[in-house]
Amino acid sequence: MDDKKTAVELPAQPEAVVAPMHTFEAFRIIEKLSEGINPLSDEPLAPNSLCLNDDIQRALQAAIPALQARIRWIERQAQLPGNAGKPWKTEEEESVNTGFDNGDSVDILAERHQRTKGSITSRLIKMGKISA
Repeated sequence: MDDKKTAVELPAQPEAVVAPMHTFEAFRIIEKLSEGINPLSDEPLAPNSLCLNDDIQRALQAAIPALQARIRWIERQAQLPGNAGKPWKTEEEESVNTGFDNGDSVDILAERHQRTKGSITSRLIKMGKISA
């Protein structure tokens, strides 16, 4: 018999699940660090803090515009109607067609279908109801 003991593989330990950080919070933290402020205590960073390193400061400064652009995108998405960007269903197209034939304006159709005015207009053009 073989006296060698075979190592029993233990199941991999799940890595700690870290909740994703909200973009606004990430921006606040990055902005504070770039200003030399500890984002947790609002105290100035220690003079020997890694975050005060020139390369890290440049990286933080490069991250700020990207986060600002992301925040603007998030804010814009929050203002869009609920169905903006979603595919059109046949029933919805028929409803827009009927509504338009019954005299509903683009504004009314957009509100009713939770679409942008541009989307309703494009759909009406595609259906041959209006010209471009």
